[in-house]
Order: sequence, then C-alpha cells, then structure tokens
Amino acid sequence: MQFSTTQLAWIQAMLDDYALLATDAVDRCGSMFLRNADAPTRHLANHVRRVRHGAEDDIEAFMAALDDHYGDLGFRAVVTDWFTPPPIEARLLADGYECTTNLVLATDAPLRGATSEVDIRTVPHDSADLAALVEVDETDVWREWWALEQRRGDAYTHLVAFEDGLPVGRLAYRVKGVLANLETLFVRPEHRHRGLATALLLRADAEARTAGATTLCLLTRADQTAKDLYRRLGFEPAFTTRLYHRTVEA
Repeated sequence: MQFSTTQLAWIQAMLDDYALLATDAVDRCGSMFLRNADAPTRHLANHVRRVRHGAEDDIEAFMAALDDHYGDLGFRAVVTDWFTPPPIEARLLADGYECTTNLVLATDAPLRGATSEVDIRTVPHDSADLAALVEVDETDVWREWWALEQRRGDAYTHLVAFEDGLPVGRLAYRVKGVLANLETLFVRPEHRHRGLATALLLRADAEARTAGATTLCLLTRADQTAKDLYRRLGFEPAFTTRLYHRTVEA
C-alpha cells in the first residue's frame, strides 16, 4: 500500500498533536520545545519535535537552546521525522545521542480479522479503571503517564476491555477529519494471547470509521513484536520517526 504525500503529512501532524496535547510548547529555533512539569522523567513530555528546515542554519544555537530549555532535567531528547533536516540528526549522533527508531503504520482498508465476544466499554479519561491499567503498564512512573492522559482530557476516546468485571486492556483513539490515530494499546500480561488486543483494535477501527475516518495510523517501536499483530490486521509501514536521547547531569 502506498500513501500519498498529503496522507503522510496528515499522519505526522496527528502524531505531533498527540504529544502537544499533553504539554506546554514554545517555538524556538524553528522547532517546538515541549515541557510538562508533572512528568519530569518522561521523554514524551519533555522533548523537541517538529524540527524543520532553517534549524540547520545555526545548529549551535539549536543545541544551546536544548541545554537552556531542559537544563533542570537529567536528559535531552529530540524526536525527528521525515521532514527533519539531516544535519540535525547527524549532529545529535555525533554528540553521543542514542537513537530509538519508531515505526509508523497505517491503513486505508478496514482491519482484517474476527474476535470472540469481549466486554469493551468506553470510559472517561479520568476513569479509575483506566488509571488501574496505567498503573500496571507503567509501574513506578505511572503517575507521570497518568498526568499526560489527564492533560489530553477527552481529546481521545478511551476503550477498556473487562473480564469478570476487572479492567484488563485498553486502547485510545482520536478521529480528526478522515484520519484516526490509535494509541496506548495495553493488555495485562496474565490476560494476553486471548484475543483482547485484537478485539480492542477492531472495535476502535469500527468506531473510528463510523465517525468518518478513512485512514488509521499508529506508532510502535520498531523492535517491538506488536508490529506483527498490527500487520496481520492490515496495517502497512508508512514511515519512521526517531527519538534521540542523552543522559546529562541536571
């Protein structure tokens, strides 16, 4: 499946919005510098993204802005995409930043597959059932991840799967025009391999398309096996993004 340049740009904008909804952002050096004081250890909440042409004209100023804006944190982080000027990525690698590659998948066709009956409910963003799943998923830093969920509010629709009244899995989605973004798929470890993840994805697909979406997209780490499930259901590789990160003394 080939996606148009317009589709790819829309997908990138949707991924940017997911991060921007949970943070305070300022424009510096032609880039967006994101912060969230309630999640000080999370790269997702404290990083630079939307690095566009012009930033490479004064790379020293860009690197200095990184240190200035995040000087109180123990790390620096930059998220790059297919618009990012290559000299920026080269400089980050030269300065010792580690790189984690993310895979963006998308599909125009309804997802394939069938699932057994699963109790899936729509819950509000501040639901105790949702919080319980975030706590299991994110363990000792769950409160920081929960703070990000609360900043996004109801911009995303949250689906929770239940078994015997216990919340066992979750998935969030957002429809914006003809595009839907899927995020935060998680199933409790002891409840995996029962089709719950598939059921959540199929439910989100059906609801998003009813709401007008014709293209679905999601992001996953390239080294995670979840990408195999997504591809079996019909998602195809669209492009990659990269997280450059480095530990420093605060």
